[in-house]
Amino acid sequence: MSRPNKDILVSFIVPVFNTGEWLYETLDSINNQTFDLSKIQVIIINDCSTDPHTNSLIADLKKTNTYKNLNLDIIENPKNMWLSRTRNIGVKQAKGEYLICLDSDDTIEPDFILLSYLVFLSHPDCSWVYPSLRKFGFRNQKIIVPDFSAKQLFLTNYSSVCSMMKKSLWDELKGQKTLMLSNQVKMYEDWDFWHRALRKGRYGVALKKAVFNYRQNINSLVTRSEEEGNMSILMAMRYNWTALFGIPFSQKRYNKNRKHVTKFSFIDRVFRKIIKKLTGRNPTNFKLMELLMYVFAPNTFLKNRLRPKNIRTKAHAMAGFESNFELSLQKNPLFTLEKQKKRVLITHFFWHIGGAENVLLDYVKTLHAQGYEIIDLVFTDQLNGNALTGEFEKYASRQYNLDHLSEFPYPKLLALWEIIQIENPDILLNMSNPLSYLLLPELKKHYPEIKTLDLLHAEEFDNNGWFEGARPFQNYIDQRIVISDFWKEVLTKKYKEEESKIAVVPIKIDTEKFSENADTKSALREKHKLEKHQIAIGFLGRLHEPKQPEVIVELAKLLSHRDDIVFYIVGSGIKEDDLKKQAPGNLVFLPESKSPNKLLQLFDIGIFPSLFEGYPIVSLECASLNIPVIVPEIQGFKEQIQLGNFGELYPVNSIEDDAKYIANLIENNLEYILAKGKNGRQFVTNYHASDAIDQTLISLF
Repeated sequence: MSRPNKDILVSFIVPVFNTGEWLYETLDSINNQTFDLSKIQVIIINDCSTDPHTNSLIADLKKTNTYKNLNLDIIENPKNMWLSRTRNIGVKQAKGEYLICLDSDDTIEPDFILLSYLVFLSHPDCSWVYPSLRKFGFRNQKIIVPDFSAKQLFLTNYSSVCSMMKKSLWDELKGQKTLMLSNQVKMYEDWDFWHRALRKGRYGVALKKAVFNYRQNINSLVTRSEEEGNMSILMAMRYNWTALFGIPFSQKRYNKNRKHVTKFSFIDRVFRKIIKKLTGRNPTNFKLMELLMYVFAPNTFLKNRLRPKNIRTKAHAMAGFESNFELSLQKNPLFTLEKQKKRVLITHFFWHIGGAENVLLDYVKTLHAQGYEIIDLVFTDQLNGNALTGEFEKYASRQYNLDHLSEFPYPKLLALWEIIQIENPDILLNMSNPLSYLLLPELKKHYPEIKTLDLLHAEEFDNNGWFEGARPFQNYIDQRIVISDFWKEVLTKKYKEEESKIAVVPIKIDTEKFSENADTKSALREKHKLEKHQIAIGFLGRLHEPKQPEVIVELAKLLSHRDDIVFYIVGSGIKEDDLKKQAPGNLVFLPESKSPNKLLQLFDIGIFPSLFEGYPIVSLECASLNIPVIVPEIQGFKEQIQLGNFGELYPVNSIEDDAKYIANLIENNLEYILAKGKNGRQFVTNYHASDAIDQTLISLF
């Protein structure tokens, strides 16, 4: 990726007509950009304002041609030119490679330029980046723009005029036009511009973060009627009907960003359908030619599939790539963001509510308290993966979500590389972000001074998970962090990692936060109308397959004859509706909670029937609250119960058998189980609440 060899990179075109009331607010939003302001040019064009206040402000700005940290170019139109011609006049003085048309009553968020520029760097062939936006003022609304569709843009103008675009596009289209239709109906000048861009086969890319603030001022709202607006749309499509011929070319160029995602020919697609029909399985990543090689030339097939350049690692698969590929990137940052203290770039999969994310959040809190600057980055916010966004935001100087920058994996990879260069961290801590693994060889080649750490929690139930995802890149990782001695053993014996590179950092529980409180427990019991003799047995977690909440439903059915026991399921997930349909009357559902330290105190016993766990947090939180647990005899739980003796283990079989076993425990050993809860807090205090945990963590950084 080449860089422009210019002092000015971005030129703002700011037309002004009687908007002095908001002009400084607009300029402030430019001045507050997390970008090198020396590379920004601001061109203000006063379109013959009639408002004395506006003209007075313009006159003051002209005295120095500066505003705070911004250098200004100010133009006075000799007569009122309207928006399109005024913008064209401003562009003639633009020195930047990119243009942003920002109206003088609107504002942009501090990361508008930075994120837009990252989109350009990761989609080198795109012509403009159109932002998601917030309408504010008279109307308030957040709008997340759709991914680019040339066909849809011809039919609907979803691309804002306040898009960051290549100046070459403006020059190619000869700017914007003011087009009056019949009956003095004016055509949308920005939509006409996008139509003409489609005609040339150009495309834009969506920025999925709302970084443009579009003022809805009652005095400046579009005054045309709904019917006039509809007629303007129809006439615009008629006027630019030749844009239809450019739609296939625009879309084809945009779709080239699907780089390294397998494309199947028509014959291959037919072949895959036949195989699926015959076998009931998708022939993943198989093409017809490979099948023929497999049948008639098996040795050639094996050699081809096992060539290093053809082996798709687990990290490639987790990132969405269908094949391996050679990666060769340049060390060539446009600029680096200033830092006053040591900077840690945290890269993880999503801001999901879960044990792993809470462990990482504790790391962030500890490092922030030690004076480190935290930069927080996630691979995606899909699959309900943004619930903890705000919690991480409290400690991060900046947050990046790669989903905001592209819908394709390869541009996300390029964007992450650019972010690393711009942020220039001292340390990169990765937890489950596959793109970070893929970039490690390039990172160590160009930035060997950046220390790389990898936080691992557990393999999955029938899946090597992130342990396998990291395996091909172990030589590029300086420090491995695991959460228990067992996982250290897995890393050394199974994955052949050097023992000297592995640190065990136990999960830390805030025993002050997770402390029994009689008033809290009493208030919760009163709120949920529990009688004195009743016992609350609860599950807290995600309602999906690995957590097996169905066991709780079956258990509640088996013990429905006991009026002294009430069951609770706390959480949300894909199984929620089905579970509620099957639930007996003694089972209550509660929504997921961001304050488990309070809600868990409703429980007298916690039951967590997971298929697998690394080293679960919820059981430790229960232990800290002196709540006994009944858990499966699997790795993670087994270590805790054997060391702490604060609950009971049961052998894992089927959902029905597990429920029967637990029901028998409760029927015959209830008082014994309740008494075990008193051992929990001492165990947590001894193993999971020591300041030594923080000191171990800090020493690694």
